[in-house]
Amino acid sequence: MANECNNMVWFYSRDKKLLQSFFNKFRACYDDLYASYIYQLFLAHGYKEAELQELDRGDMIVDCDGIISKQDSFYFFQAETETSWTPNVESLQKLLCERYKDKIKLIYFADASEDGIYITNDYNGVFVNEQYKLDYAEDGESTVEYFKTYDDLLEYIRYFLSKTVSDLDDFPTMERKIMKNLKADAYCYITHVKYDYELKERSAA
Repeated sequence: MANECNNMVWFYSRDKKLLQSFFNKFRACYDDLYASYIYQLFLAHGYKEAELQELDRGDMIVDCDGIISKQDSFYFFQAETETSWTPNVESLQKLLCERYKDKIKLIYFADASEDGIYITNDYNGVFVNEQYKLDYAEDGESTVEYFKTYDDLLEYIRYFLSKTVSDLDDFPTMERKIMKNLKADAYCYITHVKYDYELKERSAA
């Protein structure tokens, strides 16, 4: 597989029975070692192979809740997918639209720091609260930390990694200062969550 993009996905609906039907198919694919792919999920929904020529057969289901939960007035379950390069949630959105008439929707959070991907469509912070990610390593040991605020990020960096970091520094400058203090086999990536509509607007510009 190309560079991996790890995606947390929350499927939610006000209709518990409908969501249960989708959950059963999704969970069955996850539980089957040889069917834990998005492609197999489409087949489980009655799609023919000829209809799935453009679907990436390498997109995987790598985790899934064991039960459906309730929050406020809706029901949901959480899953994790692994795709190549980008979140590729459009395929899941297509399935939900065509088979469930959009009565089931999804919120996702995609994380692939090496490719600069750290995006979500959780505009109201229902499931995704963290706004910043710090991913670094030295001597082959990696550390990943998430932060809700910029001040929390700065406090951590100054305490553990570099006292010279300023709140006026951009991310590349912070990364360079941190790298000076790290040992061999080191890297450092700082990313800020973006909302998918921002990327769509940028692409359209």
